[in-house]
Amino acid sequence: PVKIRTVADANGQFHARVPEWDWLVWLLPKGDAEWVSVPQVVQVRGGEVKTVLLQAQRPGIVRGWVADAKTRFPLTRLFVFARLVRPVLSSLPHAAIFSEVAQQLPEGAYELRLPDGVWELKVADEGWESESIIAELVEGAVLEAPWIFVRPFPTVKVFVTDEHGNPTKALLVDNWGKIGETDERGFTQWQVPTDQTIIIAASSPDKNFWSLKSLAAKQDEVKLKLRKGEKISGILVDVSGQPETGALVSVWVKFQQDSPEICLLSQRTGKDGNFQFIVPVNASMQLRAQKGTKLKQTDWGKPHSFGFVKLVLK
Repeated sequence: PVKIRTVADANGQFHARVPEWDWLVWLLPKGDAEWVSVPQVVQVRGGEVKTVLLQAQRPGIVRGWVADAKTRFPLTRLFVFARLVRPVLSSLPHAAIFSEVAQQLPEGAYELRLPDGVWELKVADEGWESESIIAELVEGAVLEAPWIFVRPFPTVKVFVTDEHGNPTKALLVDNWGKIGETDERGFTQWQVPTDQTIIIAASSPDKNFWSLKSLAAKQDEVKLKLRKGEKISGILVDVSGQPETGALVSVWVKFQQDSPEICLLSQRTGKDGNFQFIVPVNASMQLRAQKGTKLKQTDWGKPHSFGFVKLVLK
């Protein structure tokens, strides 16, 4: 998700330059916010100027507690997020919007200030999972929510070897954005959400050797064998053919057709608009480039189908 924040002036007016996209615009329920708004979906296409009217409202307050699912004891220092399931009295489509994390209070308590709507509340901290609870807020109500019970993710043993089968130190990342590394024996433990399959990527420290694999919580261990990656290079230019310097180019990969995507590598283009990556050979990949409000992305394909790529940033 891309977040762009702006502040209204004394006349309540605000403006922001954004890339062509579908955007959710609202007053953030941050901290002790005095005013919030129901999010609006705004479609922005190239060259358009959109006018948005946000109707400020006093926030509703959701209060509750977080506790261990096994012992039922309150757990401190865990955060809660709210996802908007359905706006109340609105024709907007269902939207998945994440609020700021809750203000932490003593003894596992939390408090969120939110606009009117139906909200799903869950624990946000990495390595923890919880059952969802639903809270409906109308006209700035104060709601005492049910307890949120949490449990730690299961762990899976991960072993990484080099192309010859010897244990080796490696860097790791999964499609949830978690990063880590193995020890010198090529070993680490990885947390995986219950009843879900994730994609984990391993690379040598120099990022020239790669391995991708699916990983599920029900597995006891998984082994990844590094293999030499394939070189992808290219140039990024503007519509007039001039090199785009300092643009961000990223490699996104997925293991299978319907598997989650991982942003694996990113770099800035050089003075000639050039870029170069070493990528896994057994994954589908996509290149995405961005500079300011200009965006460009390729179709998905295997690394060998790319070779040298010329991207035109519009």
